[in-house]
Amino acid sequence: MEPSAPSIRRQAALLAASFILALFANGRFAVSACEWLYPMFLLRYTRDLRRWRAWLPAWIACSVVAAFQFWTMYPIPPPARVGVCAFTGFMGMTPYWFDRWVSRRWPGFLGSLALPCAVAARDLGLAHVSSFGTWGSCGYTQLGNLPLLQVAALAGLPGIAFLVSWPAAVANWAWERRKRAAAMLPKGLVAVAAVYAAVFCYGESRLIDNRPADSSVRMAGITPDDDAPIFPNYAVQQRFWSGAALAPAESSAIQANFDAITDTLCARTRREADAGAHLVVWSEAAAWTMRTHETQLAARLADLARTQNIFLGATVHSVAPGETKPARNELYLFGPDGSRLFQYLKSRLVPGPEAEGTETNGNPVPVVATSLGRISGQICFDLDFPQWAAATGRGGADLLISPANDWREIDPWHTRMISVRAIENGCSLLRCTSHGRSIAVDRFGRTLATSDYFAGDRSIVAMVPLKGRETVYARTGDLFGVVCVAASALLAIIPLIVSPKIS
Repeated sequence: MEPSAPSIRRQAALLAASFILALFANGRFAVSACEWLYPMFLLRYTRDLRRWRAWLPAWIACSVVAAFQFWTMYPIPPPARVGVCAFTGFMGMTPYWFDRWVSRRWPGFLGSLALPCAVAARDLGLAHVSSFGTWGSCGYTQLGNLPLLQVAALAGLPGIAFLVSWPAAVANWAWERRKRAAAMLPKGLVAVAAVYAAVFCYGESRLIDNRPADSSVRMAGITPDDDAPIFPNYAVQQRFWSGAALAPAESSAIQANFDAITDTLCARTRREADAGAHLVVWSEAAAWTMRTHETQLAARLADLARTQNIFLGATVHSVAPGETKPARNELYLFGPDGSRLFQYLKSRLVPGPEAEGTETNGNPVPVVATSLGRISGQICFDLDFPQWAAATGRGGADLLISPANDWREIDPWHTRMISVRAIENGCSLLRCTSHGRSIAVDRFGRTLATSDYFAGDRSIVAMVPLKGRETVYARTGDLFGVVCVAASALLAIIPLIVSPKIS
């Protein structure tokens, strides 16, 4: 028998409660508990709907929520942001549409898996097809919950998304069964409690790390100042980026400014080496050079690493005016003997000016064996794509260095997002960030050191453990997310073939 339609007042209250909680569930103002709570109210709202047009207020609410959470974070013009927020609101509602369809055809306990499977599948799909990678993923809402985050070592972000979303479906299942099949409720709730107890015991056990302190190595990260001039004047800058011809004196003046920036970076690198750093990393695109001078710059950096007897992760913004894509965003790693261990071009480019003007060659993620351990390197936005970053874990890296360049609106959210890559891949992470938060974390995501560019910090120093451990996620990748996709398909198809038992 169809239950009576809920009152408009009750529906409005459910939508309002979910809306207020959702505002603080993700993005810059995220409170982790809100991500667990708001789906309980939104799910009740969507399951009670009697007319399809009643979905419109929920879609509008989800779009407004997305705007509140991420509006200033999007590096795109405002009109495009409106479209992105509307799309984000639409994608935010898809798991609830799916849950409503499945729950009416499969009202048993297994039907409670519809929502978490759909959320995990949605996050997996967006990570693979969205130009913004995993931005907005449900898994990132739990960045302060280290025991739960350890699930990323097994199942990646989809595993966290599943666990965060499931309680809402279980709560609604229990609510709907409260007056019948009462004998099944204790069994179902005990099963759920056992799952979460196992998850948190697993997380806590991983955080009991008895690694000796002597396995840690002093490392440093350096970010350049903003006040160093690059172009002699604005007119030269405009002609430079448009590809127009420059006078020899103008080209020389630009390269001289580039060299002056490099001089400062080298001087600061020597200071960190003298202070005991075994590895020094520069923030993204720290040194600039004309493409015609890049070979000379590389030789200079190799000599710096050799004379200081350090590993040097130097970043170079190599430019060739007049080319279709005039810029290259590169990371060099030099060894203490001056050898070039790898040269890596940023592979995942931020939509907009960077993607339009920067060359990339799809080079594989480097992982090299050194006296410190196996070192990998990726640049900033690359690490927003776990499926790309997982090459670090598959290569058995002990350390991942990540030069980055953020902006105030995504600080420190972006840095905290990236810390999950350390857990997924079982390695320490040193992220040196200009215009944002630099951080060093161990393979469990525990913060070892941090520095804030906007507080005037231009360097980070940390003792970083150098013994990684291969994770299940590094071996299997997004297998759990794929299983959630398959489970969603089965939950949708099986009720069309058989009538599941109500429980």
